[in-house]
Amino acid sequence: MTTLQVFSIDALPDEPWRNGGGRTRTIATQSRDALSDEASDGVTWDWRVSVATLEGDAAFSSFPGIERTSVLLSAGSVTLHVGDQTPHRLEHTGDLLHYPGDAPSHATLDGAVTTPTRGAGVSLLNVMTRRGAARARVRALQDGATLSAQALAVLVVEGCWQVAEPASPRTKDGRTASLPHTFDLSPGQGAWNGWAPMQPRRTEQLQLNRLSPDGLLVAIEIDSTHA
Repeated sequence: MTTLQVFSIDALPDEPWRNGGGRTRTIATQSRDALSDEASDGVTWDWRVSVATLEGDAAFSSFPGIERTSVLLSAGSVTLHVGDQTPHRLEHTGDLLHYPGDAPSHATLDGAVTTPTRGAGVSLLNVMTRRGAARARVRALQDGATLSAQALAVLVVEGCWQVAEPASPRTKDGRTASLPHTFDLSPGQGAWNGWAPMQPRRTEQLQLNRLSPDGLLVAIEIDSTHA
């Protein structure tokens, strides 16, 4: 098991979008395994997870060769316009859309809100993977689950959740090398792990348990597609 990184969204650096149309906080990136001296697509990672805040209608940056999933994290609603597809409205927390990151895309806000902790705007979780390098499964969960993939990430949206790493395999004498690590997470907190560059891939697992009567958590499972 690789080291699990626990984070709080509010503690992450706030950065401008590549096109200047909004703000983002990067949760995690996985460096590109094979990168030529001059990458024509300008993408230096195999996958990236971040949270964007939209304070008004905005065009999204183009990411050639990227698959993208956006998840609504806050109250308010947003309509995503992607290429020539029918506009798709995200109106409930946890609603999501998967779409190509290189298609011309923009968002229109249908009802932004202001809260004491988040300020004005609508928040979207963005999961991006480079085609031919990685693929992601993104789910909005209301009940406990077991995640299994080469890289994992979770973000609590509502309620309180416990995230547990499995115990180490038993040694030859029947003892467990280490006990499970558990973390209790509140809204705006999360955890992630990734694979070590140039190292063999291994499947990681996380057990998710909802501690509160209700809750919502976004779970991300990412696997390498490199041969």
